[in-house]
Parts: sequence; C-alpha cells; structure tokens
Amino acid sequence: MDRAEIPAWLTTSEVTVPLRRKFGESAVSVAGWSCHLLIGGSSQILGVWRVAGNARIGDTLQPCSMILKGWPAPEGGMLPSALDWPHRERDLYSSGLLAHLPGGISAPDHYGEVCLPDGSLWIWLEDVTDESDGVWPVDRYATLARRMGRFSGAYLTGCPFPDSDGLSQRWLRQRVEAAAPAMATFKQSIHHPQVERVYSPHVVDTFMRIWARRDAYCAYLEGFPQTFCHMDAFRRNVFIRKEPDGSEDMLLIDWAFAGKGAVSEELTSLIAASVILMEVPVEEARYLEAEAIESYISGLGDAGWRGDPEMVRTGYGVAAALRYGVGALRLSMSILLEERYHPYVEQVLKHPMDEILANMAAVHAWMADLVPDA
Repeated sequence: MDRAEIPAWLTTSEVTVPLRRKFGESAVSVAGWSCHLLIGGSSQILGVWRVAGNARIGDTLQPCSMILKGWPAPEGGMLPSALDWPHRERDLYSSGLLAHLPGGISAPDHYGEVCLPDGSLWIWLEDVTDESDGVWPVDRYATLARRMGRFSGAYLTGCPFPDSDGLSQRWLRQRVEAAAPAMATFKQSIHHPQVERVYSPHVVDTFMRIWARRDAYCAYLEGFPQTFCHMDAFRRNVFIRKEPDGSEDMLLIDWAFAGKGAVSEELTSLIAASVILMEVPVEEARYLEAEAIESYISGLGDAGWRGDPEMVRTGYGVAAALRYGVGALRLSMSILLEERYHPYVEQVLKHPMDEILANMAAVHAWMADLVPDA
C-alpha cells in the first residue's frame, strides 16, 4: 500500500466505522485494506479515493470497497449558495435528501462523514460500478433525458423542493460572471493562432453579443419555472446498475453543483458536455440534442407537468450557449494559450490534441447557433 496515497488521518478504526454502516452489522471488522487515489486534489477538492479490502462478518470474509471524498474548509466569507461551495455534496448526503429521489434517478449510498479540526470534511460513499456497455448510443442518452425530465417534473408538480441552505442559487449566472477575466483575455487574443483555429469570426462576434446581453439572458432563464437540478448529469457522472428484474437503475454521482435551476437547464450538461468530452461524436450533436430534448419533455409530461414545450427548447439553447459558450472561456483560454496543459487534456479526453481542437471549434460553432437573436 502506497502511504503517499493515503490521507494522513485514515486508520483501520476509521475505515471500520463506515464499513459497519455499509453492512448494518456492529460486529463487522476490517481484515486488511488498501487505499488508491482516483482523483487528485485541487483548490476545490482534496481528492477521491477507493478504499478496498475484506470485511470480517462472523467467520466469513467478504470483499468490499467504498469511496472516500474530501473537501477543504470553505474560504472565508463564501456563502453556501455560491458557485463552488465545497461542502454542498456533503450537506446533501448528510441531510438524507439523496437517499430518496424521484423519476428513476438514484445516488450512491452514504455511509457517514468525518469533520477534522482543520475544517476539512470527508464523506464515505458506495463504490458504484457502471454496468452499461461502453460507448452509449443516442437512445440511451434519450432514456436518461426522459428520466431527468421526470426528475425535474416531480419538483414542479408537488414533490417538496429540497430544504437546504447549501443548494446552489443562480448557479448559471455565477458561472457566467466568473468568466469575466477569461472574456478579457479572449478579446485580447482573438488573433492568436490557436484561438483563431477554434473560434471563427462568426463565433467571436456571436459570443461578444451573448456576453453583452448575459444579464438579460440569465434573467430570462430565472423567470422560468424553477426545479431541483443536478447541474452536471453528463455521461461520466452517470452509472448504470442492472436490477434483478432486468430494469436499469441510473445513479448520478458528483452533486457538487446541485441546486435550483430553470426547468430546461438540466439538459445542457447531458447534451453539450457529452459532446465536448468526446463521448458523442460532434457530427451527432444535433441528433443527440433533438432526441434528448424531446425525451426530456416527455419525462416532464410523465411527471404531470403541462408547461410549454417550446419554452423548454428555447431555454435549453440559451442555457447551453451561456454555460458552454461564454461560460466555458476560462477552460478554453487555458487550453489554447497554455500548451503545458495539452498532455493532461489529451489524457482526460483520450484523443490527440489536433482532434480535440477540431472538436472544440465545431462545438463553439454549434453553441453560437443556439441563441437565434444573439
């Protein structure tokens, strides 16, 4: 076991506590364990680890594993409704809210938390395995979109809205405003070779107009019916678990952005992020978009919502262009102007940089066309 990978406070006795909750047995003990870092730390998260070993239950040993996730103490003055409130996911799990979700959506089981004197928070979660068959066809995205529609619709038709101070508020507006420094860089760099390669003159002009009208666009979406949103339900955050009766349970991980959002807002990450991360070929983006939107609208109807479908379609376009157009400039400018990030980007997306840049250009052209009057 690589000690460098293990959080300093983690001991066998600390592992035993969530293990007993997992099995519901007070007599469970740990018979050997290991810890493997899955996601490294950053300014917003301390990391994600898989802790695996054997549980001794009476005279038997049972292989098992759990996920450990940690966050630093919030910065001074940060509000729980802020864009990057680090303890949001912990708050949602500890409240029990994520244990019973509507619409055929689930979250991993929660086995407890640890609060350390330095203000950091850690939670223990079920180690879920994706049982789907690799690359998703568009119809599977459509299935997820319908369930997300049922999920969104439930909170519009009587399901009590979550009562938590830690939910994000006006998340999209905050995300867009956080791009202000990157927009300044963008304006100064439009003739940089890499920037010109990804942003055509049409896209540059359109994004400038969207940026100038960003307050009005955000206000437009804030006037929509508001519902509880995961905010990041793209392919890599969705795990399929097959049930004994042959049905599929769809589990969503990473609830760090969750909060109140417009009825159409949930669609943006499901569609756009899946294409940006090259889970779906950009050539299929429009087809994915059409299928997912119609399935989401059907899911809203399943939940009993009888709102205007055209509002959903238009709201999706505005939200996607804000989030993955101008709102994504922070990431785009880093990639285009800092070549030192290219090996990491290639590792994450599993494609060479030339293909990634071509995909970025196609995605931005797509985003620019989603707001007709921009």
